[in-house]
Amino acid sequence: MAFQIKGVIDVMINCNESNDLWSYDFKGYFKLGDGSICEPLTITDGFSRYLICCKHMSRKRGTDVWEKLVEAFMEYGLPLRIRSDNGPPFASLGIGRLSSLAIKLIKVGIVPEWIEPGCPQENGRHERFHLTLKQETASPPATTLNLQMLKFDQFKDYYNNKRPHEALSLVTPNSIYKLSPRKWDGKFHPPEYSSDFEARKVEIGGHINWKGERIFISEMLAREFVGIKEVEMGVMGIYYGPILLGLYDLNKGFKKM
Repeated sequence: MAFQIKGVIDVMINCNESNDLWSYDFKGYFKLGDGSICEPLTITDGFSRYLICCKHMSRKRGTDVWEKLVEAFMEYGLPLRIRSDNGPPFASLGIGRLSSLAIKLIKVGIVPEWIEPGCPQENGRHERFHLTLKQETASPPATTLNLQMLKFDQFKDYYNNKRPHEALSLVTPNSIYKLSPRKWDGKFHPPEYSSDFEARKVEIGGHINWKGERIFISEMLAREFVGIKEVEMGVMGIYYGPILLGLYDLNKGFKKM
């Protein structure tokens, strides 16, 4: 499932088929009738609007989100890309916006994609879905968490299989969505780089050595391989899989992205 990077990557690929793009996010917490808190993780397919996951998350760590992603991959296959906002655990303030969750996605063959900060309209389909979810399942909310989770399950069936969708010419998401032919083997695979890249292993301390220079990348990528490619005269792009981490100017040094 590893990528082979063949050039400068443009991750904004069109969304023309099922599994070209999934979106995921936390809807935002709300109180139930008994005073407890519910905050669902939602995953939708961008092309068909199919609802893949709507599950309450008692914790929002990357490892917890990964568990739900694995369940989705096993049932539906792998998307080409997953889009999110820039909050944790989906992104970080570090190099390339990479989080540990995003690194895992890359190693199963998925491109993580982030909206620009302050531009929620770039994930507008998913934001609009959250409004529908609130109206249908949380206005009013259930009295207990178990009942709220039952409402989510019932809504998922209704939304995918029975509810006509205006953006789909009044057909249901299930009538359009198709399982991904890309299946996950359950293993992580490091990115592969084509011959126009020079691969360098990131040291424990987060550095790489390149042409006599010692460049700090990130401790998060320790033991991983990055690819280096000239993107313009005298300027090298440094990538982790499809993600541009920064530019190394032979005269000015390294600038993180």
